[in-house]
Amino acid sequence: MMNLRKRISGEHGFTLIEVMIVVIILAVLSGIALISFGGLDTQAKDARVQADFRTIATALKAYKALSTLNAFPTDAAGLNALTTDDGDYHALLDTVPIDPYTKAAYTYDASIPLTPVVHSGSTAYPSITVH
Repeated sequence: MMNLRKRISGEHGFTLIEVMIVVIILAVLSGIALISFGGLDTQAKDARVQADFRTIATALKAYKALSTLNAFPTDAAGLNALTTDDGDYHALLDTVPIDPYTKAAYTYDASIPLTPVVHSGSTAYPSITVH
């Protein structure tokens, strides 16, 4: 008889306070999740930059070793020199890696011929000097 009275009088379901408490709890949990996972994107990009730097440095060293001039590519040739066949060697890379920060190819500076520098948009790993 008690259950019948509750249904008739409209006392079933959640109260507004109960719904508000659940919404507040979900908002707090969402905020904590965003803070926890917010830096993962930057960490992934930095790891990508490090891997790309290792790949580019290895290819540049191989280019120098295989080159008849025993030199790194010039500024004019840039990193694209690593993707083209030459009489001395085959292409060392299929494509020039793309910087995850700038969404463009890494920049190459060979103004000092013995130590070219590759630059990225990363604040943690802005450049690498190849020896």
